[in-house]
Parts: sequence; structure tokens; C-alpha cells
Amino acid sequence: MSQRRYNQGPAAPKPFDYVPFASRVERGSLTGHHRYDPNLLTGTLHGEIVVLTPLHIASGGIELTERVAPQFVRHTPLIKAFVRSGGVRVVPGSTLKGAVRSVVEAITPSTVGIVDRRTGVPQALEGPRGIDKKKPPTNNRLSPADRMFGVMDYLGPVQFSDAPQIGEAVALVEQPSLFAPRAQGPVKGRKFYKHGRPATGNVPTESVPPTDGRFAWRCDFSNLSAAELGVLLIALGQGEPPLHLKIGGGKPACYGSVRMQLAELRLRGDVVGDYLSWEGTETVVEPEQYVRAAMDQAGFVLRPQWQKLSEILQWPNDRDCPSSAY
Repeated sequence: MSQRRYNQGPAAPKPFDYVPFASRVERGSLTGHHRYDPNLLTGTLHGEIVVLTPLHIASGGIELTERVAPQFVRHTPLIKAFVRSGGVRVVPGSTLKGAVRSVVEAITPSTVGIVDRRTGVPQALEGPRGIDKKKPPTNNRLSPADRMFGVMDYLGPVQFSDAPQIGEAVALVEQPSLFAPRAQGPVKGRKFYKHGRPATGNVPTESVPPTDGRFAWRCDFSNLSAAELGVLLIALGQGEPPLHLKIGGGKPACYGSVRMQLAELRLRGDVVGDYLSWEGTETVVEPEQYVRAAMDQAGFVLRPQWQKLSEILQWPNDRDCPSSAY
């Protein structure tokens, strides 16, 4: 695909699209963290992140190649390093939580978390600046995504751990240089980047390749309703059609496409009793019933937004991705 030069030729196709904002926000009471509600769900999810296009999550600096990836030193003296924890490449829990939250926000009647006067987001959709700590949790009312993932002064009941790499697969990938987007007035909706064939550039990055690229992820949750657990599973690719997330750097150039592969969903039957038990009461359950609960609860999963997001995140996608201005 030919790219546009300065003031010459048509603009390249945009590598993103918008999911329309919800027409309303549904707010419900918080359960709080002071107790486990026996009528709600507490447990863990875990599985593997399967890399579909080269993945790079920056450590925040340029490193000497001989220090972090000596096998590539003959190609480049400096490299953008992959973030590590204890010497192991990881997908940070905050990265996973942000990607999953963005999906939940888009397909449920939730607020828009980050706004300013230039975005043109309707005032009714603006997210809260925090909770009123002087009130008990049940007197604070938040939208679905805010209840699940938290707001200022309130830690959400859905938590992702750092996901360590499985194996040592690594590649030197030259990504295009990317630039901040220009402000173009009121936004049209929630922005998501599409999948496609990665573009090339001249920025050397330490990346995990699609071949043998795996990370072990884990999510802990507490006090979720069946519908809330279901929409979490949908955001993790357990719906139909399955969503494939994009994480890390280079999203406009089609890097960071992944599949969240679920290995097991465990629920704790008697959370309080577990503290007095040697073995605990965790049971393995199938996720489909909770996905159905989310889809069947009237107005919880917004069907037009869900359909639009499924189209944007369609995988596989053989479109070419821009390597320069678009």
C-alpha cells in the first residue's frame, strides 16, 4: 500500500475505527471489600496469551543491545527493550487490565473514564472522579466497568497479575516511528485499532514473535455477579465471535495482536470457610453459563456496540497497516 507524502496523494486508510458511545449509563451499588458476599462470585481465571503479531511492551528506555539481547548486537547497538520482572519478560498486569477494561467499557452502559473539554463526550457519560469515602460502599453507585475495575479511591474487584513469558522466544523487529494523533474535535466514540499485516520501519525493538510467543496470565476476582463475570469472559475472548485484543506498542502498525486463551475458571464456594480449611473449596466450572448470563441480562451487553467491536477486532485480517502518516 502506498503511503501519503506531505501534501501529495490521498491519505492512507485509517488503522482504527470507533465504537459508538452508549446512549445511557447504568449505575449500581458497590459491594465493597469488607466482606465476601455469598450470593456473588469469587475465584480465579488463568490461561495463556498467544502472540499473533510481534509483541513489544516497552521498558521505558533505550538499552544497550549487548545487555538485554546480545544475539542482536551485530544488527544494532541500541534497542528498545521489552519490560522485565526478575529478569523475565512480562506483560504487566496493568497492561492487561487496561485492555480488558476498554472492551468492557465499550460494550456495557459504562462511563467514559478519560475526558476533557475537547473530546465532546456527553456530560452524562463522564466518569466519576472517585467515590465518596464518607459514605458506605452501598451508597456509592458506579457503572459496570467502574464497579469491576475501580475508580479513584476504590480498588476494583478484578485484578490481573503480571504475565511472565513462557519460553525464551525473541525477535528483533523494526517498527515504524509513531507520532501523537492530532486533536480533531469531538470524538465519534471509543477508539480501537484493527488487526492486520504489520508494517516495517527503522526503530529496533526487542519483541516476542508469533512463533512460540506465549505468556501465562492470571486474573483474580471477587464479589462479581454472574453477568459481570460473563462480560469479563467476553472481553477475554470467550464470546462468539471471540475478541482478539491488542496490547503493547505499535498498535497502529498492527503489532501486539494476541489471543487470550483460557485454561481454567475456578470459583470458591465458601470463601470464609476456606480460611479454616486445609484444602479449600475451589471448583472448576465451565465459562459458557456466565457468558450466557451476561448476554441474557437485558441491557447489560449493548448489542450494537458489541457487533461493531467484533467487526473492528476481526481476526484474521489481511489488511496492510500504515508505516507513515495516515
